[in-house]
Amino acid sequence: MARSKKYKCGYCKNEINLEKEDEQSYFFIVDEKRNTRKCFHCDCFVEHQTSKKKKPLTVDECIEKIDQYRTLEKQYEDKIQKSENPRNQLFEYVMDMYDLTFVPSYFYVRMSEVFNGSYKGLSKPVPPEDLLDMWQQKRNFLLQNAEKQRKRDKNIDGISRVWYDMSILLSRYDAYLDWKEKQKLAMIDIEEKKKESIDFVKYNDIVKNSNTKKENNAIDINSMLDEI
Repeated sequence: MARSKKYKCGYCKNEINLEKEDEQSYFFIVDEKRNTRKCFHCDCFVEHQTSKKKKPLTVDECIEKIDQYRTLEKQYEDKIQKSENPRNQLFEYVMDMYDLTFVPSYFYVRMSEVFNGSYKGLSKPVPPEDLLDMWQQKRNFLLQNAEKQRKRDKNIDGISRVWYDMSILLSRYDAYLDWKEKQKLAMIDIEEKKKESIDFVKYNDIVKNSNTKKENNAIDINSMLDEI
């Protein structure tokens, strides 16, 4: 939930321009459940809270509250940024899929090697967003494959299963790139056909309008001749 540049104070309703206002003059209250953010002038907040008839706050208590709200907002922003990072999304997906509560430090080292293309057997870098997409698409296949191995008494669990499954995905990366390119071309083709369809509709409208004008002109001429 990125910040916009302008807000209205929740109390006085006057504009708060983040590019012009002093950062210490305002603060935000974030509602995670509703994914909303409200902005307030610090002075307005203090005035409102200290003048309440029921359980008014002191100025010091207001300042403490504002600091708490700022801390909560920063924590929420950090959480959002982390969730939007492709690497973190991939790591969280893997840990969830394989029911891992802990991974060894070399897990991140190996993953970095995959991302920069230095991992054994790779001829090119594999971005985390591509690896995540492959893992999501092949999830059922990988789980079914693991189940078949269990039935054959070839049970591989934990981090070993992660490496095993990742080797399968990486061996198919070239095929995945081909698929992505075909998808891209297909989308371009769909867009071009949409444009052609829109252009054809516009052309038909132009022709219809032109014919209508001709008919109207003919009617006008006939009526003029009748009058003569």
